[in-house]
Amino acid sequence: MAGAPLISRTASPATAGVVEDAVQLVTFYLGGEEYALGITRVREIIGTAGTTRLPHSPRHVMGLINLRGEVIPVFDMRRWFGLATSLTEAKSTIIAEWRDERFGFTVDAVHQVVWLRRDAIDPPTTHFQERSPYIMGLGKYQNRILILLDLDSLFKDVEEEAQSLKG
Repeated sequence: MAGAPLISRTASPATAGVVEDAVQLVTFYLGGEEYALGITRVREIIGTAGTTRLPHSPRHVMGLINLRGEVIPVFDMRRWFGLATSLTEAKSTIIAEWRDERFGFTVDAVHQVVWLRRDAIDPPTTHFQERSPYIMGLGKYQNRILILLDLDSLFKDVEEEAQSLKG
């Protein structure tokens, strides 16, 4: 069974984490780069213990976890994005929700929760759009660049993978 949550939140209204001119994000690291997800889809963040690996599954599929009685598919974000695998294990799993389904994503480390002004978000360059349909923008935050993920594109592909895992 997966460990106690590092960050946990209960379901909230669709407008939680969003104000007219800003959005609330969870930032995390993968391969030395800082990424961000909209907090409204993040349910909790846990450690990475207790993953049951599945034979003959794609390389980016870590396996399944039992989270308080719910079986949740877990995906290796480094492999999903074609990044080099780390010599050390991922430290955190982000549990996110889309269309009433929960998915886990392993990341190197969760960094922080931030508010980012919408005018600090630039659309991805053509180079990024061609390389990854999962990037929705680049955020400028405190002299850093945050790679904002397009959760709808990501979750659509994840849901297809998860359905094949659950049978």
